[in-house]
Amino acid sequence: MVLTIADSYYWNIFNMGIPKYVFGNEAFWYFNKKVYPDTYLHPVNVEDLNLKKEIEKQHLIFLMVTKRFLYKFDWGWTQNAFLLYAEYPQYESRLNDYLEGIFSYEPWFKKIIQKSLKEQIPLDSVLSNEADYLYTTKHKEEYVIYRGVRSTLEKIKRDKNWLEDVRRKAKQQNISMDSMLIADAAYILRKDYPRIAGKAIQYFDLTQQIMRNDSLRQKTEALQSRFYLNRQEAIDLLAEKMMRKGTQ
Repeated sequence: MVLTIADSYYWNIFNMGIPKYVFGNEAFWYFNKKVYPDTYLHPVNVEDLNLKKEIEKQHLIFLMVTKRFLYKFDWGWTQNAFLLYAEYPQYESRLNDYLEGIFSYEPWFKKIIQKSLKEQIPLDSVLSNEADYLYTTKHKEEYVIYRGVRSTLEKIKRDKNWLEDVRRKAKQQNISMDSMLIADAAYILRKDYPRIAGKAIQYFDLTQQIMRNDSLRQKTEALQSRFYLNRQEAIDLLAEKMMRKGTQ
């Protein structure tokens, strides 16, 4: 059994009967949306199928994308399959969903490219900023919990006057610059988001604890190896797990 996820170029192969006689079946998911040859009898969409069941009955899955659609790659198929078998930090998962939405809607993606060229900003940075904006707009509280402290720290470091003020307070209180930065970020969150600031601070503290603890670092290494995550993704995922279980 072979499943092909491809664009319109694959019709050349499909209509010649090659899949039927070489693979023994003709499963073709057109743009990862329509299911052929089933749709010839009645409309069948990929979203209506049991993806895990479909994957596990195949001997081979063939992804075919012509140059024109390389920026879309496989129309979200790999991401959907990955999430069936792996774990991923909530923040990164949300961002990937929004990026996929940008790629799949050509006018939107063209607008992002134009902005990148006009403002001379790398395309990946414009894409990341757009996805991040969507996340903060549509899932504000979740964003604050998972990125609140980290985002506020970045804002402080970008503001020379604010950073200098933090440096002055650190010296007055005789504490490290890092400790004062975190204290200032926590203060801002408690002031702006009093209801969820505690969770945001707890989550950040867990990420710091993981980096300091040998046993927890080993767990992140296991997550990296198992799910092909980078170090920060593994730390974030473990912190989410610990937070859900209520452990510190």
